[in-house]
Amino acid sequence: MIEQKKCVIDGMSFTIQQFPARTCLKLEKRTIAILAPILNMLDNENKKSTKKVLDAEVNFPKMAKAIQEILTSLDDISFDSYISDMMKNVFVIENGQPVELTMERFDHLFVGKSIVVYKLLVEIMRVNCFAFFELMGGGWSKITNTLGNQTN
Repeated sequence: MIEQKKCVIDGMSFTIQQFPARTCLKLEKRTIAILAPILNMLDNENKKSTKKVLDAEVNFPKMAKAIQEILTSLDDISFDSYISDMMKNVFVIENGQPVELTMERFDHLFVGKSIVVYKLLVEIMRVNCFAFFELMGGGWSKITNTLGNQTN
């Protein structure tokens, strides 16, 4: 059954509705493809230890290189499409009422607040039970701790 969850991120209130199962799996697949260079870098850093991938010590120069690879490999149209698709079931709470988060509203709402966008994306993944963080051994607590545990 499709559920909704309310959350507050850095003082902004949202309602997130789960995606239907196939839509969720497609978005999870796209997310994994986007994050693959970072996950690969973490896995390579971790090969000499018994730690799980998300417990790996972070080599920031290599992390920056992996992020650069992601940003240069993802064209603007694909990135816009990904963000739009991920935000389709998100409503922002304005004056106590849920309002659809259209891309026009998105552009105005998140000016100077890109960290909120990233935290919201993680919350969307969590609400939709994206499994790859669990499969990588860290679970959602590792991810939310990395982001400052600002979602609730």
